[in-house]
Amino acid sequence: MIVKHSWCLLHCDRRVLCVQELLDDGLLDQFHKSLVELNMDSAEELQSYINKLQLAVEQGRQKLLHSDGAEGKTEVNVVPPNY
Repeated sequence: MIVKHSWCLLHCDRRVLCVQELLDDGLLDQFHKSLVELNMDSAEELQSYINKLQLAVEQGRQKLLHSDGAEGKTEVNVVPPNY
C-alpha cells in the first residue's frame, strides 16, 4: 500500500534528519550515539541514506502524479536501518 510505504519513508526521513541536525549543531557525542543506534558508521553513510530516502519519496510522488487512478504499488529500494 502506497500510504504505508510513504509513512515509513517519511518517519525514517525525519529520524535521520534529526540525527543530521545533531551534527550540524555540533553535538558530536549525541550525534555519534544516534549514528550507532541507526547502525551507521559515518556522517557520509548517513548523508547517503538521506539522499536515497529523498529520492525514494520523490519517485513515489511522481508515480502518484502519473498514476491512472488505480491503486498501484510503489517500488522502493531503500532498506531502513534497524533501531
